[in-house]
Amino acid sequence: MLLNIKNRFDVNWVNDILQRNTDSFFSDFVYFPENYEANGVSAVALAKKIRDQIRDSNKTTRYKISVQCFIGEKRDQKVVILAKGFWDNYLDNYATYTYNGDNFYSTVIVWGIYTD
Repeated sequence: MLLNIKNRFDVNWVNDILQRNTDSFFSDFVYFPENYEANGVSAVALAKKIRDQIRDSNKTTRYKISVQCFIGEKRDQKVVILAKGFWDNYLDNYATYTYNGDNFYSTVIVWGIYTD
């Protein structure tokens, strides 16, 4: 039997938030691989800031939101990110967004896990 959930995890809404937040954070960001800091902000601090802002914008009380943000240098390499866990195909979902800068990339993944 399928549950009728009014407030299901809205992937399109989350994708919009991801794109707006990520694009605004990286509009002035310049990635320097030597010291991992640009404009007075380290890539690690920026990833945490993006994660916190997206996590705090969660309006659904039925879902546990998990956010991961990756920032890395582009060097003709391939990056594969894997995640493993219990999943309900009907209720749980995820959204992802990748920002491509001149010499760096950032991928943000948001998982919505139903908790009721």
